[in-house]
Amino acid sequence: MQHWALSLGGKRYKQMIALGGAPGVFQINEPILFGLPIVLNPMWFIPFVLGPVITTVISYIAVSSGMVFPIVAKIPWVTPPIVGGFLATGGHVSGAVLAAINLVISTAIYLPFVYAQVKIDTKNKTELTKDSDTLSV
Repeated sequence: MQHWALSLGGKRYKQMIALGGAPGVFQINEPILFGLPIVLNPMWFIPFVLGPVITTVISYIAVSSGMVFPIVAKIPWVTPPIVGGFLATGGHVSGAVLAAINLVISTAIYLPFVYAQVKIDTKNKTELTKDSDTLSV
């Protein structure tokens, strides 16, 4: 989920997507988590915790209200998200749709933080360039 939001960021984030995007499709997110770093970064803590909580609540409501077929199969953890929703519900499209909706919601949760981090990085880079120009004069 972070991958989609990060693709809208700057050059550094696009490089991280190039390195961590393929494993991320299969739920192996460590290159992104530790490469940005999302782990131990207070700014990324909010979407990192808030995203799963919100999507879990939405999923619970969708399943308990009968809008989505309940999980009937245990699938490997490396199954891609939308395919995983389809397989876990026994081949019902409602599981795949819910997984896609959760992916969009998670992306929307991450976007403001991605934009804020890009602004911070740009500001730090500008200050660093300004300081290095002052030192070299």
